Amino acid sequence: MNLNRRAVQAITVAAVAFILIMAVALIINLVRLAALNSRRQELQELYDRGVEMSARYEDEIAMLDSAAYIEQYAREYLDYMGAGEIPFKKG
Repeated sequence: MNLNRRAVQAITVAAVAFILIMAVALIINLVRLAALNSRRQELQELYDRGVEMSARYEDEIAMLDSAAYIEQYAREYLDYMGAGEIPFKKG
């Protein structure tokens, strides 16, 4: 009977220790999960800003690549004139 009682006590102590270790592991993993979720949110915001900037630059590149912009730039900075146009002099 004494042997059975010691076996039951040993099993009980082992079970309590196991439960305690599992509880600590669960808490550690919950803390890590919260940190990872926070990091994921930061990265998602960074990604969203990158997508927004990319779209903005694509629009700007399309505008800079257009014939109308190139002609406007040539008129403004290179004194370009179309056929039959009369230049105005600032002064």
